[in-house]
Amino acid sequence: MLAFSVLLLVALIKAQEHKLSCAPNNPVPDVEPWEGMRLPSAGFGGITQNITSYTDIILNSPGGSVQVASRLDWGGSLVFFGMSGNYESNTIDNHDTGRELQIALYDSQRLMQPCAESATCADPNPQQCGTGDQWLGWDPVQGGDMCGRGSKVLSYEQVGDSLVVTIQPTQWNPNWADSDCTTGCEAPQVLVDVTYTIELRFVHELIVEVSLTISSQEGFSHAITQQEFPCLYAAFGQYGLDLNRLFDSNSNEIQWVNPSPTTGVSAVQFNTPNAWASWQQSDLAYGVGIASDQGQTTFLGTEGPTTGQYPYFHYVRPMNAFAIQAGGSVRGRSYLMLGSYATHQNLYSSVLIRRPPFGAVDQPAQGEPISYSTGQGIIFQGWALSTWPTFITVFVDGTPVAYWNPSVQREDVCGIYPQYALCPNVGWIGTLDTSNLDSSCSHLV
Repeated sequence: MLAFSVLLLVALIKAQEHKLSCAPNNPVPDVEPWEGMRLPSAGFGGITQNITSYTDIILNSPGGSVQVASRLDWGGSLVFFGMSGNYESNTIDNHDTGRELQIALYDSQRLMQPCAESATCADPNPQQCGTGDQWLGWDPVQGGDMCGRGSKVLSYEQVGDSLVVTIQPTQWNPNWADSDCTTGCEAPQVLVDVTYTIELRFVHELIVEVSLTISSQEGFSHAITQQEFPCLYAAFGQYGLDLNRLFDSNSNEIQWVNPSPTTGVSAVQFNTPNAWASWQQSDLAYGVGIASDQGQTTFLGTEGPTTGQYPYFHYVRPMNAFAIQAGGSVRGRSYLMLGSYATHQNLYSSVLIRRPPFGAVDQPAQGEPISYSTGQGIIFQGWALSTWPTFITVFVDGTPVAYWNPSVQREDVCGIYPQYALCPNVGWIGTLDTSNLDSSCSHLV
């Protein structure tokens, strides 16, 4: 249920019949939808730093039992999520700049070298050097490039109960825009005119909210493409913990079938009804889950082979597809859960399911006084997003008087917040009947 507040002041024409008595009203301050309408914080456990061969900034849980770490050397990508002071409990693969929890973007028109240079990769029979990741096209990776050179952290800071890191990502393939098939690490690192902002905040002792913002400063747009927003590489045994079993939210284990004959990698697209999936160790007693705030129920799981030249790894992500407009922004949110599979089920049903909808009233403006005559209809319009389909409840002085369903196309909203339920039909419009309002009173809507 989603409610908004707008103040209706004294009408110009007084009603003949008083059907609602005057009630005190206290309009609430305007709330920024993305920051102000979300799960409440569980508290702030402090930010610490760990310097070894890398520099990791650590957000501690409010109870002090859990830590999540952002690696400054690798574009602020997440390299640790586990029990405090216990490196062997780390559920995240931090093998290299391509394997952590991070953002990586793509463009179907600039997918591979050399067709990326002319933005013709979506054409029939495009010119292509090969299918390996050394020939990827436009692909700003948060962690860094294929040569191990980390992306640039522009800033990190505490904001309220959150750790906020801002990054300028680098192209995975430094030769991505070449018109030939040159590849390798002789070319310099290529930073992209895009910034990523990642905000980490505990909403439960075992749940980290991961809020992501993409901001483009480029002069060209990118077509709708499947994006890693984010992707999660789970621990694969590098430090002892091997999370080798992937489950959907209905306790179904993902079966790895039809591995690639050349690499041995298995990839499975699966449906998970409650929009989360969990990598677990063999006894399901410990692991990491990832939940989609957008309510995305289609996920992609991938596993590398245990033998052969191709690396062994565990990967999962929600299947988020969206475009990136020149100069535009995109926002999304995920949640990391720590613990057993049963714990993840409980965390979803007790915490994540309570995530409120968010949105805005576009007309009238927040706090704008409106004069009306009794019986005159007043038009309201705005937008609402939710993990699941929602509706608008209209309150007058605290009493519900109407219910409106989102049904208006709002491509502008869904361009910034892609993949949320009902997109693009998330706009709403309704007319408030004032027949029962006393025009000698002011009313809070």
